[in-house]
Amino acid sequence: AADSPTAVAETMGELLADCDLLITTGGVSVGDKDIFHQALPLLGAERVFWKVNLKPGTPAMFSRFGGKPILSLSGNPFAAFTTFELLARPLLAALAGEPHLLPRQKQAVLTTPYDKSSPRRRFLRGIYLDDEVTLPQGHSSGQLASLVGCSCLVELPEGSPPAEAGQTVQVWLL
Repeated sequence: AADSPTAVAETMGELLADCDLLITTGGVSVGDKDIFHQALPLLGAERVFWKVNLKPGTPAMFSRFGGKPILSLSGNPFAAFTTFELLARPLLAALAGEPHLLPRQKQAVLTTPYDKSSPRRRFLRGIYLDDEVTLPQGHSSGQLASLVGCSCLVELPEGSPPAEAGQTVQVWLL
């Protein structure tokens, strides 16, 4: 759809006539091009929440229109990937009645450090093997190349200091 609240609202209305769930990416943060804040009211949708306490993907939004869910993910590539795994996958599992679609979680020993503290709940790319997880180079939210070969998301809790090699972390298997 064009970068216009009216065009986005019209397109969403057309799509929602033929689907049970609509998942979108982009347009949900606070910039000039983040037009879902105007498009959803034009559509007549009810916004249930905006922003989640995780990084990347904070500006995720959930709305309803005619009883149908609309999950709007960040347009940032890795943020969209992460929030799809953490928000959309459980939503799809619940709507389909298929709990096997839920991501599996495990504990793993971190083999590489991560030098940033995590004021918010943070998810990093990881390569899980034999109860160990290695972080690839590059953690920019706009960077997808470092996701190649990754098999999990590594969760760092809100308020945690930099992660050290040897510490146990929670991983979400992909």
